[in-house]
Amino acid sequence: MKLYKSVVLTILVICMFTVTTGFSKNASDNNQQSLPFSVSLNLPQNQVEGVKSYFDLNVRPNTTQKLSVLIKNLSSKEITVNMMMANALNSPQSGIIYQKERKNDYARLIDRSFYMDQYIEVPETIKLKPFETKKTEIKVNIPDKKGVLLGGLLFNQKEDNKKKVEKTKNDVSVKGNIKIGTAIAIQLNYPKKERQVPLNIIDASNQVFLGGSFVNFQLTNKNADLIKNVSYDYKVMNSKDNKTLFKGKIQPFNVAPKSEVKMRIPWEGKTIESGQYKLVLHETNSNNEIEKPFEIERTDVKEYAKATNQKVSTPFLQLPWYTWGGGSLLLVCIVIFAYRFGKKKNKQSNTESEGKKVA
Repeated sequence: MKLYKSVVLTILVICMFTVTTGFSKNASDNNQQSLPFSVSLNLPQNQVEGVKSYFDLNVRPNTTQKLSVLIKNLSSKEITVNMMMANALNSPQSGIIYQKERKNDYARLIDRSFYMDQYIEVPETIKLKPFETKKTEIKVNIPDKKGVLLGGLLFNQKEDNKKKVEKTKNDVSVKGNIKIGTAIAIQLNYPKKERQVPLNIIDASNQVFLGGSFVNFQLTNKNADLIKNVSYDYKVMNSKDNKTLFKGKIQPFNVAPKSEVKMRIPWEGKTIESGQYKLVLHETNSNNEIEKPFEIERTDVKEYAKATNQKVSTPFLQLPWYTWGGGSLLLVCIVIFAYRFGKKKNKQSNTESEGKKVA
């Protein structure tokens, strides 16, 4: 069941749009070379100075923000461009993704009022003649909030906008359609901020994912703010002897406001065995350290062995309970049989000795 959910997630991620977050690249460089159209921004007066690749706006509560973009047809054919509102969620591999849906198998927002799709109004489609450029209006209804709201816009071509893909790894075949498109982030910055609390980490666990084993943990941001440049040093230890099996670093990433995500760390130990373990995470920015226990079950080890075609030995002390129970019962039966047999033989010997004395 875990593997099935992971395959579904992989298809979902493949179907995501290429993201223009503005935190690392320009809109013009947003892989738009592969698209038959381009999108450029008309920046408003309340745009944060120096930011040009996405809408980063200083706003006031209970107001309306009007935005616009220029969509240009780069082809010699007439095309129709789909335009949609997007929500900002965290990725299991760290970072932020933009999607139309409000959640997926790994991420969601913990406060429904922070889903941006409910505040943005856009036309569903824009028809463009060959090499035509159109100005498209966007309306954002600014709710009464504090902190930061984060969302975006999605664009993709309506006709012939899907390419079939097939991915095979360790005899697991994943088929799906990918949407060729682009995304532009919209960030609303309010004048009032909420008091910040530390990021919370709960529920460490093990998961076999497409031929590999991973340590998962749930990261929750309860703040109404975008938390930037979060990074962790981690190590995975054996709870039995506190021996460090492997360690590493999660590179800096941003965490969406009011968000929750199940992140994962690849298992890099030399072997994998069932037993009790613990994940230790050290947040480099705050020196906050969190320790979470987790268990690897025999079913996980078997699933990993099947996915990787590896033979995984089971330590003697980690044999299942029914093996121990059967062995113990057999041992008891042998002891009882030996005791009764010895007692009977001893009684026969005594009888024979008394018979000799009478004779």
